[in-house]
Amino acid sequence: MMPERSALVIEDRSERAREIARILEHGGYLVFVARTVEEAERLARDERPNLALLAMARESLDPGRVIKSLKRQRGVAGVPVILILDEFLEDLVASALRAGAVDHLTWPVDAEELLRRAGVHARLKEDESAVAKSLGRYEKHFGLKNVGLFFTTRAGELLECNDALAEMLGYDNKEELLHSNVEETIYLNPEERSRFREAVEKRGVVKDFRVTFRSRTGEPLTILISGQVVRDDEGEVIGYRGENVQLQEPEPHAPKKGLLARLLPHLSGGYHSLFSASELLGHRYEKEERLGMGSFGEVWKVRDMAKDPPEVLVAKIPLSKKFNARFEKEARILISLAGHPGVPEIRKVIEVKGRSVLVQGFVEGKTLFDVIERELSAQEVESVMIQLTDVTAHAHRIGVIHRDIKPGNIMVRPDGTIKLMDFGAAKELRDKTSSDTVIGSRPYMSPEQIMGRSQRRSDVWALGVVMYVLYTGMFPFYHEVEKVLMDMILEVTPSRPSKFNKEIDPEMERVIMKCMEKNPEDRYRDAGALKEELINKFPGYGKVILPLY
Repeated sequence: MMPERSALVIEDRSERAREIARILEHGGYLVFVARTVEEAERLARDERPNLALLAMARESLDPGRVIKSLKRQRGVAGVPVILILDEFLEDLVASALRAGAVDHLTWPVDAEELLRRAGVHARLKEDESAVAKSLGRYEKHFGLKNVGLFFTTRAGELLECNDALAEMLGYDNKEELLHSNVEETIYLNPEERSRFREAVEKRGVVKDFRVTFRSRTGEPLTILISGQVVRDDEGEVIGYRGENVQLQEPEPHAPKKGLLARLLPHLSGGYHSLFSASELLGHRYEKEERLGMGSFGEVWKVRDMAKDPPEVLVAKIPLSKKFNARFEKEARILISLAGHPGVPEIRKVIEVKGRSVLVQGFVEGKTLFDVIERELSAQEVESVMIQLTDVTAHAHRIGVIHRDIKPGNIMVRPDGTIKLMDFGAAKELRDKTSSDTVIGSRPYMSPEQIMGRSQRRSDVWALGVVMYVLYTGMFPFYHEVEKVLMDMILEVTPSRPSKFNKEIDPEMERVIMKCMEKNPEDRYRDAGALKEELINKFPGYGKVILPLY
């Protein structure tokens, strides 16, 4: 039967190597013997031993250097190393322990003592591997997208992490990081890890501690770590965890105790730590929550850590560098529209890993799509529409068409004011009166927009569709098959709003139908003309801004 445990003996004297191997084999170990540092590195990589015994006799040999070299080998960063010396030398032992050795003996060794110590350290290694496998079953919890989670031993071996950490550091998958030493792989300056641990042990809780991580390509990343001490039932410090990291058992009837607090009391060998790491975009903005994901980028709620207290903002991040021009154009458009209360505020454009990231003011509220889950009163509809036509008219005056006006892109604040969001599809007309790109959301697209010829009147069509939906609760055109929907928009005359809302004012019905004329020339020339019509036909229209929730 194959022994359950394996050991690597590093010894350049054949007789002593055979003696150490004999003791270990008698104790049930599968033994590999290396007579050079290079051979030890190869065996460590290929065989993944549970334990290593370093007994080389060369006076010039620095055991600390050998141990560091050994622990750099992929997959064996946490292998326990026991140093065997001809005689006790304080500097050599200190060097070895600093480098990660777990124990030392002097020759000649007592066979039973060697097996006892080897057994203890091999068992600790097995316990840690079992924890890593256990943590792997909590993939649901390690699937957090906004923070990187990683579980380490006191010595710094990374036992488990989530995909978010690997992505943050530029790795293809987390397996490339597992079992590496975090001081060599993750931290740009290993001393920062020591300072963080000291701060946590001294204060009990540390919030937003700044450290610098190293990406796979060597690029420095500014990271915030928050942590607090974890104690066992007797009050002894057994490790620490990232603040607010509460991993729970996935089973419905599991106890409420946090995963780390449950695991740590059963582990020996010092601290084990579960950390949460948040990357600072541009060394300043902390990701807090992902708000949305699209074809070109993602939107995050972030905190500006340069402010005290931190200010909540929004970061729009391209999925790839190839979308930079699109995001830079959106920033340029927002700057040109600045000053209008219905336009989101652009703060700055920063470069993060070669991508142009837009930092905008955070708009608290709900989308109009969420608000209209209930039927709005006529006054509430007016409150929305007068603001929406006004901000669109502002854009049209400057020569910008939005091209994606829909309830999901209209943010309603608690006081009832609105902001027209997501100018990513917007177009600067400059000297032209139309755009030749097909873009937008199908149920709100005009016939000419489907044909790739957007213009100001295309936004008027979308405003008409929004009005139709608000006044009737129905789409003028809808079909689950996209091709059929587009054919309907191009060819079918929509039902009049009065079919679904018997109380709608006939003049309002006429306005809505004019917005959705198939021929752009038969519509209002722009949103400003639509707004003027609403005010002239309906005195006091939208004069009162009403909270909608």
